[in-house]
Amino acid sequence: MSPLKTDASKAYWAFAALGPVALYGIIIGLLGVPFFQRQALYAHKINTLWWNDVKVPEKWGFAKNQVTPFTLPTADGVTLYLWHILPLGTYVQHEAALSRAEPSALHNHASSEAFKLLTEDPEARLIISFHGNAGHVAQNTRAPQYRLLSNMHPKWHVIAIDYRGYGHSTGTPTEEGLITDASTLVDYALSVLNMPPSRILLLGQSLGTAVAAATAEKYSREKDMDFASVVLVASFSSLPTMLANYSLAGFVPLLKPLGAIPSVLNGVLGFVVDKWRSLDRLAALATQTRERDGRLRLTLLAAADDWDIPCVESVKIFDAVARASLQHGHEMDPGRFLEWKDERTDVRDQDAFKITWQGDGDIVIVHEQFAYGGHNDIMVYAPLAQAVMAAFES
Repeated sequence: MSPLKTDASKAYWAFAALGPVALYGIIIGLLGVPFFQRQALYAHKINTLWWNDVKVPEKWGFAKNQVTPFTLPTADGVTLYLWHILPLGTYVQHEAALSRAEPSALHNHASSEAFKLLTEDPEARLIISFHGNAGHVAQNTRAPQYRLLSNMHPKWHVIAIDYRGYGHSTGTPTEEGLITDASTLVDYALSVLNMPPSRILLLGQSLGTAVAAATAEKYSREKDMDFASVVLVASFSSLPTMLANYSLAGFVPLLKPLGAIPSVLNGVLGFVVDKWRSLDRLAALATQTRERDGRLRLTLLAAADDWDIPCVESVKIFDAVARASLQHGHEMDPGRFLEWKDERTDVRDQDAFKITWQGDGDIVIVHEQFAYGGHNDIMVYAPLAQAVMAAFES
């Protein structure tokens, strides 16, 4: 073989070996830029609006005018797009009028029949749903989830929000922005819908768990406010912590290779702009509630076969919040804490269990791991329905 061919062969194999490394470096470098990072985190441009317009809810199996689309303005100039889903039992009672009603203007929810059926019923309950990343208000398992919840009880209404940048909502998503969006909706429920917090349940899935956790902590800290319940499905302790061990589809590691050099991994994680520290916020929520003798009902749900967010993330959150719910919880010996957990754990299968934890005062934390459901299907499985029933029927 000629020296020229030998050199070419070496160059080829060198490129073949270094090419993936270089590509990986480029990807990591791009993710360090806030714009690209937020595009990847929120994935708000990935949706099916081109062929499935959410302005026609009947496409997702709802009755005529069972869903009322409406908009809300935020204090910083964003317009949010939302759905108000009537409970099917209430819809059936008023079907003749509702099916013939003309749709109200998007900006005038108060003129709709659905608004009146919610605000004029002293026994009505409201589920505020915060969805995960990507898609729009009805994408993936979201519409089936709303149908499940609205079919459960004739008094249980659902309002689902598309955060800024999602679906027909304007703006661009950021951590501060999404918390503003959630606060805008909660303020609307409290002041315009006249719903007391004791009749409002905050429900979050995936990214939505971080939004719901931030919202519950904010209203506890600023207004001493307790909601009927906070139900979080597929939650994560914080974005940097989760990313350190995250694998795409459960198989392709993102930052795990950098774990071999901790200083490099920590340096990369330092560039994460939206931290979403749910563990810290929920622990603070438990502490605030305990110190002011308030009421907290928190449910953490996770599927053992979730390939997107490992169920160990919910374990981390539960441990931190359970300790914070006790006056001397942080001083408790780790071995003794595990004994307390074991005493309160109902093991249901190899990968399934349910823990019911009573903190000091009126604090109850439930952590349920279900064997099945993955990242999205769990939203239409029995544990979610049971959590909502437990919250409202208690």
